[in-house]
Order: sequence, then C-alpha cells, then structure tokens
Amino acid sequence: MINLNYFCQPSHSNFQQPVRYDGYLIATNGHVMAVMPDDGRLGAKELSKREIFQLRLYHIVIDALSNNRVMPPVGPVELPEKETCKTCRGSGKAEKRTCKECDGEGYLEFESDYNDYEVECKSCGGDGEIVVSRYIGKSCTDCNGSGSVYKQHVYVLVDGVYVNPKYYELIANEPDLQVFGNVLERKLYFKTADAVGIIMGVMTSGSSKEAA
Repeated sequence: MINLNYFCQPSHSNFQQPVRYDGYLIATNGHVMAVMPDDGRLGAKELSKREIFQLRLYHIVIDALSNNRVMPPVGPVELPEKETCKTCRGSGKAEKRTCKECDGEGYLEFESDYNDYEVECKSCGGDGEIVVSRYIGKSCTDCNGSGSVYKQHVYVLVDGVYVNPKYYELIANEPDLQVFGNVLERKLYFKTADAVGIIMGVMTSGSSKEAA
C-alpha cells in the first residue's frame, strides 16, 4: 500500500500531511501527487473549495480519471545507484527547520544605489532549511529514512517521460502498477491497486539520463 506521507512536503503549510476532499485522500509536494479513496481511518485536514481550486495537480489527476484513461502495465525500470544522504549522513534520522535568515526562500535580496541583488543564503546554502539534528529523532525527509539518495540531475525514462527516480521509487514496487506517459506535457500518470496519481516530468538538456 502506498505511503501517502512520502508524497507530502514537510515545509509546506497546507501539505505537510495528506489532506482530504470530496471523498479522497490527497498527498502532494507539487512535483508528485497520489490520490486514493478516503476510508475515514486517517485523520486528515479537510480542504476548502478555494484551496482545492488552487491545487492544479489534483484537477489534472481527476480529469484523467474521469476520462477513463487506459494505462498499460509498466515494464521493468532500472533505477540508478544511490549515494549516502548528506542530510542525515546515512543514519536515516534528521530534522530540519526553516532558515531564519532567508525565511525559507534560499536566497536574499538587497539593493544599493546602483543595483538590485539576489544572492544565495549562506546560512542554508540555498536550501531554505537548516539541519538541526542528526542520528536521532524524526525520519530524514530527504531520503525517507533510508539513509541514501539518488544523485542530483539523474533521471529515468518511463513510458517516454523523464522523471526524478526518487519519485518513481515511491510507486515502483506497488502491485498492479500501470502508467501512461504524456510526452508532450511531460506528465507520467499512474495507477496502483489502491491509488492514482501523477509524477511531473523534467527537461533533461545537459542532465544525465537512465533509459528504462
């Protein structure tokens, strides 16, 4: 069964945990989304119509469902090798907090009499978050507690769409997995035994690719 918490964005005010709307549970971080029927067991926040209107990925997923889009079973996809997670240093445990210097933006803006400037925040290195503890406490959100991550800018090709392997890994071992790649829009739709969703594709110019 899909773990919806892995699809969420811990630093987002509305989507730190799965939410519910119109009989569905929804989990997203803006790059990937999973939707499944709400069985009432999960204590999730109910979204308002205004909030769901702003959630573009939800409408894309629901539109695909309503059109009964055919998704064939997916063939084997070889994921690239991982490296030790720098955030938790391989322990699987780490806790981050929003950087106070840049308020989570990852950059700072200032101006002089001559120019406006935007520079990377040195406190957080542009991440917008600072690691405050390792080896103990919460599961590391960068590696989902595994202690290892995929290298940056390495992607896998699934049904014609290049996607981030860390997002495809969330569904790779789900039973009855089916996918449909919209190559022009760079969207990978998926169905599993208990959920449907979407992974946003990436442009790969100048990046490493792992063909599947």
